[in-house]
Amino acid sequence: MKKIILLVGIMLAVLGLQAKELVYQDKEGNIRWTKDNSRVALYGANYCLPSACDFRAAVYVDGDRDAMISEDLDHFKRMGWDGLRLCFWGDWQNTDAQGNLIQNEHLRLLERLIDEAAKRDIYMLLSPIVTYNSQWPEMTDSTNTGFMNVYSKPDLILDSAAKEAQKNYVKQLLNHTNRYTGRKIKDEPNIIFVEVSNEPAQMADKPEAMTDYINGMVDAIKSAGCDKLIFYNVSQDFKVAPIVAASKVDGGTYAWYPQGLTSYRTVKGNPLLCVDRYEQLADPAMKGKSKIVYEFDSTQRDGGLQVPAMVREFVRGGCQFIAMFSYDMLRTAPKNLGWDVQFTNMVYTPRKAVASMISAEIVRRWSPGEPNRYYPANNRFGDFRLSYEEDLALLNSGDMYYHSASVSDRPKDIAALRHIAGIGSSPMVQYEGNGIYFLDRDDNRNSWTLELYPDIIAVDDPYAVPSAYKDVVVASSREREFSVSLPGIKRTTVVYPGKYRIDKNGFTRIADHPQQKLYSQYKGWPSHGAHPAYPERWSPRDWYTTIQPTEETANLTTVLNACEGLKNIDYSRNFESPECRIRLIRTAPDMNNAYELTTPDLTENPAWRTAADVSLSHFIADELWNRKGTAPKKIKIWAMGLNGTDRALVNFMDKNGRAFGADFTLSGSMKMIEIDAAALQPYPAVVLPQDWPGVCSYYYPQSVGVTGQPDWENMEQVQISLRGNLYPEGKKQNKGIVIEKILLEY
Repeated sequence: MKKIILLVGIMLAVLGLQAKELVYQDKEGNIRWTKDNSRVALYGANYCLPSACDFRAAVYVDGDRDAMISEDLDHFKRMGWDGLRLCFWGDWQNTDAQGNLIQNEHLRLLERLIDEAAKRDIYMLLSPIVTYNSQWPEMTDSTNTGFMNVYSKPDLILDSAAKEAQKNYVKQLLNHTNRYTGRKIKDEPNIIFVEVSNEPAQMADKPEAMTDYINGMVDAIKSAGCDKLIFYNVSQDFKVAPIVAASKVDGGTYAWYPQGLTSYRTVKGNPLLCVDRYEQLADPAMKGKSKIVYEFDSTQRDGGLQVPAMVREFVRGGCQFIAMFSYDMLRTAPKNLGWDVQFTNMVYTPRKAVASMISAEIVRRWSPGEPNRYYPANNRFGDFRLSYEEDLALLNSGDMYYHSASVSDRPKDIAALRHIAGIGSSPMVQYEGNGIYFLDRDDNRNSWTLELYPDIIAVDDPYAVPSAYKDVVVASSREREFSVSLPGIKRTTVVYPGKYRIDKNGFTRIADHPQQKLYSQYKGWPSHGAHPAYPERWSPRDWYTTIQPTEETANLTTVLNACEGLKNIDYSRNFESPECRIRLIRTAPDMNNAYELTTPDLTENPAWRTAADVSLSHFIADELWNRKGTAPKKIKIWAMGLNGTDRALVNFMDKNGRAFGADFTLSGSMKMIEIDAAALQPYPAVVLPQDWPGVCSYYYPQSVGVTGQPDWENMEQVQISLRGNLYPEGKKQNKGIVIEKILLEY
């Protein structure tokens, strides 16, 4: 009898560890919660501390990795995020050449991350094969001993031994027991999705090979006893959608970086102009398949204004799990040591954090298929408002009021408000600090809890090459006046970052932040030498940079000058497009700096994603700030044509995407070309930098079909283009222009 009872107990324990999956896919491809059949709607981020560069970055700041996981996931929860992508470099750092699982610190931290996320009701997508080298960017790292060190990305699809190594790895990983939860990875209930491979080599021209690979991996995952929904990448090459749709996977994964990934500086201009459409999400080939977003970000942008606009389009396209890439650890965020063109942290990027909180609510409150007009007609939708002029994302609903900048909009129902999160002031709060704060109504409805975080001071461009020797932002904890005007409470006091209770009697400080010491100190650059854990690339250098002077007189303003180099120039990308070549040269006989823009052929090609065009672009609003209220009379261009190129286009685009330009004549020698500004005509403007993976249109939609006159009050971009339609058939080859500078004459 005792043996029977013991056996039953063991069986019940096993069943408890192998609980029914929390989600399922219905016949239409919708992902639903098993408990109540409601539609899944999750938002969060990738968090990569267990692997690769984030793993190493923790050492550079003397961080305790386990403690860092806990404090970062606390911030996930504080922001209302409930999604997490586990991007795990096991293919590089946790396997041998045959795909056998290696147990090490990377795996232990993955287990810890899964456990801590589940404790906070965060749901996960597991991506066990990343394909990109874990060495990046410290190429001296020697932990990349896995099977990806043996095989190339195409090998993963085509080589039989590589395929067996992957199957071996995923089966062992899924059947590995998490030391913190006691469950096998395949049985972790809060892991609800598995992605076969992060960004595989896509082979639309080899459908049989791709199908064999995808189905083989699905079979391997299922043979391990894993019943999670399984996904495969679509957006690396949208042409594979029919192959993915016909395979055994449950859905496709998508990414989007509207500013690309290669500028390594803050990109300026209106981020709302190019994110109205993600047409590939509506591909009928994927009908009946689920869609999730494995990566996206408003890369190289301050403030996060673009994030909710992108999420609106993801939701419209049917995506049900949306994860930014990548969340910066609190301890490394002051230096942005993780992923240099991405930067998101609740404390150190407060405006982007609030914009992302608003995005999480868009996922929950917006619906698939909702119409989305083009900017600026879509700045208001549902309970949400976006404004480039105010640098504002706003959620104004009955129970929530979130704002990423100071705002004057009255709450829809102040009596019903329960949650406020913001930056700066609103009708309910007067505050001059720029740190994030949270106000939550307590259950008794007679008091509120305030969580106030420090001010953030920008000290360098966060998107330049990172270094442990420099901070890009610092936290500044200081006393500031804070006023609240809420039902039954009108109080003002001086506050310091921390936690307060607010009621009709005033403010009562109830707690410091757990990281109060971190927020109250500033660590400058190391005074000498290098930390032994720092990569050599961070060693001190005895170089400096400077900005070359430009002409600024009573009636002249320089808007493009090659003396400033290529750092602030965006140009057409070479990918399924005309080949674009750009370099900085010196011109004879005066040896002036100049940009050389060339292309071997502008003949239309059906294989191109883009127009027959190569262009460069420069942000000019900073040069024109003191010209408000005036319009230039002349445009002066110092340029010459190459290889007989006799025409080029200059184009000026305003903050709303309306563009006006002129095609002008070139000769074979450097000359000053003068254009009457009153003669400018509408021309489409190029979206630069170009997005990845090719979602955005080549031309700004707002620049097509323009009428009226140029808006010099709000001009933001100047572009130089070599455009195929400028040249007759048979004479579109070997086009080039050399340009020294452009001046506006007033």
